[in-house]
Amino acid sequence: MNAKKYILGIAAALMLVGCYEDFDIPAVDPTVTLTPTHTIAEFKAMFNERGVAFDITDDIVIAGKVTTSDETGNFYKNMYIQDETAGIELRIGKSGLYNDYKLGQTIYVKANGLRMGSYGGMVNLGGTIPENYDYETSYIEPQAVIDLVIKKGEKGERVQPLDLSDGKIPVSSYGLWVRFENAVFEGCTFYDRDATMGGGDIAIDTWANKDYKGESSVGKYGNAIFDVNGTKINVRSSGYSKFAGEKTPAKGTVCNIEGIMVYYAGGKPAFQISINSLDDIEIVK
Repeated sequence: MNAKKYILGIAAALMLVGCYEDFDIPAVDPTVTLTPTHTIAEFKAMFNERGVAFDITDDIVIAGKVTTSDETGNFYKNMYIQDETAGIELRIGKSGLYNDYKLGQTIYVKANGLRMGSYGGMVNLGGTIPENYDYETSYIEPQAVIDLVIKKGEKGERVQPLDLSDGKIPVSSYGLWVRFENAVFEGCTFYDRDATMGGGDIAIDTWANKDYKGESSVGKYGNAIFDVNGTKINVRSSGYSKFAGEKTPAKGTVCNIEGIMVYYAGGKPAFQISINSLDDIEIVK
């Protein structure tokens, strides 16, 4: 009987091995290596030379490391990449980009068939525009197009921020991951464009206006103003972000801040910072 049980046990084990062999082995996320034809600075210069949005018809390849994450919801259908020369926004028609493109990962963009334009003074790369579209570029979509033009390279270390603690903000820093040390918090507001609360800038004590009831999504954005060596910067946060309802520090609090340097013409102030999460803001005192 013992021998019979032993033989049956071996048979059962072999059957289990056979079952496991039927399982699919998880696919390894493929990476590629391409040779860029342009640095990001050279690529953006093509827009600056024209001064207007245009469709790209040449076989141009750019490469850069991912600097932003939409995991907290503060970025939406976009991400930034940068190389040693400049940074640029990619407008991509899907959410959850952080699952596919990791911070510090090299991304290659095959730009032929895409469109370069600007918004508020910031150059971006997106899709061609349909009729009656309000922006100079649309989103890169659907998924088949995304997979065709955006290629994943090797994962690596996150980029080191450009230190702008002296308060001097050159045009070349737009789109780069930057750092401000000893920034003094002055307060946070949202803009009530729909006049549901009287209109204008309304003071709040959270990073964004999560519960705004007006029709415009503009009212959900929080504008946290900091003074950096005499220069005003706006840490602008979405009301849809996970940290929108978190309390801001008290007025006069000194912070170190890291984020994407954004310029928005007409903004008050025009210099804006977009953070990935509240981990990008360190309270010093």
